[in-house]
Amino acid sequence: MTHNDTHNKYLELRPNQIEAIPHIITSNSTAEAARLADVSRSTLHRWMRDPEFRDALEDVRREAAELARNQMSGLLVKAIATLSDVMDSSNDRARTDAARTVVYAILKAEEYKNIEQSLERLDRAVAFEGERKFLPFE
Repeated sequence: MTHNDTHNKYLELRPNQIEAIPHIITSNSTAEAARLADVSRSTLHRWMRDPEFRDALEDVRREAAELARNQMSGLLVKAIATLSDVMDSSNDRARTDAARTVVYAILKAEEYKNIEQSLERLDRAVAFEGERKFLPFE
């Protein structure tokens, strides 16, 4: 969805609905979101049944999640440098904890890579099987 599509989606919402969206995505409960947005819970529930409002809310949630991922990626280099510094410290416990953290992260990254490769193979197999159904000689 382009920026203009998102912007146009907001044109269909009322100003108080637009103002409520950040409260909804950051609140722990509907009651808290309604209180912060200065609307009743029943109003908030009614808005949540509105497809345009739900779509706008999901767009903002996706954008917030993407922003959070980008910020976390930016911190990755700093975290690795910190672990490297700790691994060079004279504190045996700190070095061990840092080493354990690095090993765990590497094993998890390898696990995710293996899962991704398996999914890619599965996707190719499904696509190939779908193509086989249309071969004239079978």
